[in-house]
Amino acid sequence: MEKRAPIDAAKLAAGLSAAAKRPFTVATLPLNTLTFAALDTVELAADSARWRCALSSFACVRFELPVRRGVRQGGGLLGALGTPDERPKVSPDGKSEAFVRNFNVYVRPVGSTRAGDAVMLSADGVETDYYALQSLVWSPDSKKLAAHRVRPGFRREVYYVLSSPEDQLQPKHETLLYNKPGDVLDVEQPVLFEVATKKQAVVDRALFPDAYDMTALEWRKDNRAFTFEYNQRGHQAYRVIEVDAATGRARAVINEEVPTFFEYSAKRYRFDIADGRETVWMSERDG
Repeated sequence: MEKRAPIDAAKLAAGLSAAAKRPFTVATLPLNTLTFAALDTVELAADSARWRCALSSFACVRFELPVRRGVRQGGGLLGALGTPDERPKVSPDGKSEAFVRNFNVYVRPVGSTRAGDAVMLSADGVETDYYALQSLVWSPDSKKLAAHRVRPGFRREVYYVLSSPEDQLQPKHETLLYNKPGDVLDVEQPVLFEVATKKQAVVDRALFPDAYDMTALEWRKDNRAFTFEYNQRGHQAYRVIEVDAATGRARAVINEEVPTFFEYSAKRYRFDIADGRETVWMSERDG
């Protein structure tokens, strides 16, 4: 067992300085915003931007977080208003694409415009409980789809005036989505589709009944399941949920229940090993 610093802070400061074109030191690095995107990659926020830095070379690049409309962004609706990506989701084998029409999920051959080529997979989507295009995720073998059906909550907009924006001299007005305590939040219902048979499985919500936030759906590489993380409203329960692709049944791979507050932001860490057969997880449980 060897104990050592996980990051060379001096080299990280130098890499961020070169990318952001302003000096950072070990003392001024925004380490409170740092997260591990992978074992060899970290992300952090500085100068109103997000930066991704490789720990092998300490080269940093700026990137934008995708704006998801109709799906929560970390705490109800926290995030900038923006134009969502309305392009169909192409399957990994490149043969099919999934899209949403009239609030429901359809599949068709890639690039087809013929109405008769579109196959309807769902019929339970309506304007007040619709399938979110941004949530559609293909299984790696292109045989199944996972998606969120979303019942939207209250869209509270909070207004800011940036007194000293970086790109102009005059102040700038900005609008953010930001839910407050008591606001009705989105309800996201995971649904599993088998494309060939059009079989639909609605996942039981018993393990995630009152979400403050749910992360994007992610498939296991061997197609056996998909996962997401559930943050209970009030932050006293946090779970990593795995949904079996054959049955649609959900189980809690990791379950954190605390009497006070689970630190879900800066201190949360998860790394899946061997396609999720083992997980490195930083727990707040004693022992």
